Amino acid sequence: MAEKLKHSELTIDDLANRLHDVTAELATARREHKLGRFKKTSEFLRLRKEIARIKTHVRQKELKV
Repeated sequence: MAEKLKHSELTIDDLANRLHDVTAELATARREHKLGRFKKTSEFLRLRKEIARIKTHVRQKELKV
């Protein structure tokens, strides 16, 4: 089983890929919610926070370079 890596341990490219995946997941969740098939609205908050965390780590790594 793969270990879950912290954002601080990932490279900028890995973080960019993760950001793309989470953003797509949020878009899918929004679309499903509009269609009435997505009932777990707490996921919106979790996904938005995840996006913010990833962007923060990307920015921190950019400033260190």
